[in-house]
Amino acid sequence: MENHKLTTEQISQIEKILISNGLIFEDLKLELTDHIASEIEVLMPEKELDFEIALKITFENWKGELQPKSGFFWVSPNVTAPKIVMKQWEKNARKIIFQSLTISFFIVFLLWVFKLNNQEQLIYNNFNSVKQFLCYTLFSTFIIAFLWIKTTRIKTSYSYMFSRYFILIPLSMVPIFLNDFRFKRFEFSDFGKVLVLFYSIAIIIFGFLILQMAFKHFKFISSFSKAKL
Repeated sequence: MENHKLTTEQISQIEKILISNGLIFEDLKLELTDHIASEIEVLMPEKELDFEIALKITFENWKGELQPKSGFFWVSPNVTAPKIVMKQWEKNARKIIFQSLTISFFIVFLLWVFKLNNQEQLIYNNFNSVKQFLCYTLFSTFIIAFLWIKTTRIKTSYSYMFSRYFILIPLSMVPIFLNDFRFKRFEFSDFGKVLVLFYSIAIIIFGFLILQMAFKHFKFISSFSKAKL
């Protein structure tokens, strides 16, 4: 039995219901609209239902995914969004935090190995200059990306996640940029110094991974605009 293809007006009706349930991000709204439309197209001929009944049944099945959920630890306890949106944010947040901590640990370990081999001067000559370059690049790119996102006027889950860290990342770059790690006097047995080093590297890595959210936003906008043509 062939699927019943939905009309533009029927798909628009699905989108309106999703928006009324708080799904305002174009990327997730587009994805979920496709899923729901496909389910309705199968359900209508299979159960011999008209569109309105099939629409009601399908949204009842998706009710749990559209229920409001707070961000708690991974996003923020004061942020509420449909469950399906929050799950996407939490997934991205967990991935970014895990990658930041893992890469930072690996870099600190390499620095420790260099120091054990009496390469303090090599570390000092390169680490601080690279750190300052990355801080400057991250600070500038974050501001440019934020302003560019504002001009698109289209909300995506990527742009929202990026914007939540817009203040935190650039402000964090200032003290990290100014801090000078002198490895000749740096002792890895000093937990406080190691923690500052680890934190500085992790925040820089975290910033670049969050910056990827802005690039994903622009990529979606580009493909979304082409699809509208």
